[in-house]
Amino acid sequence: MGRPGSKARARTTPTIPKGTLALRETLLKSGVLRVDASTLVFASDYSFTSASAAAATVIGASANGRILWKLADGRCYADWEAEGTLPQGEPVANV
Repeated sequence: MGRPGSKARARTTPTIPKGTLALRETLLKSGVLRVDASTLVFASDYSFTSASAAAATVIGASANGRILWKLADGRCYADWEAEGTLPQGEPVANV
């Protein structure tokens, strides 16, 4: 989930999926994402359809969110998903 104040890379790479590029444009036009200097910032909450869609939108390139998203304890999303457990406290996503 994109949370208010979370940042995304403004520039994209040639590997960004066309659907992700279209999603970023939609989020910009709807005001969910806004341009702030050389970065993009989430102005409101946004729930993505998958961890990879979130990661690709945030980094501006093709991405495997199950590997890139990390919890506060250092585990990747795929490991957490396989274990079916949450660390104590709220999970923190770091890409």
